[in-house]
Amino acid sequence: MKDKARYYQLQRHSQPEKVSVKVSELEERAKEHDIFDVAPFLRSKLFQTNGYVLSDKNIDKYFKMN
Repeated sequence: MKDKARYYQLQRHSQPEKVSVKVSELEERAKEHDIFDVAPFLRSKLFQTNGYVLSDKNIDKYFKMN
């Protein structure tokens, strides 16, 4: 999520309204860190507190626009 937001900022010199990551991408990245089940994270308080929203097969993060 952070990588996509930073990439957007570098390209457009502004913050995105929304960034989406496929759950499958998160699962692949988690495997690199020996995490094989992301379901507990997707249901966690931390997930909600950080403003992530699970919609279908994507994780969305909405940013406040100034």
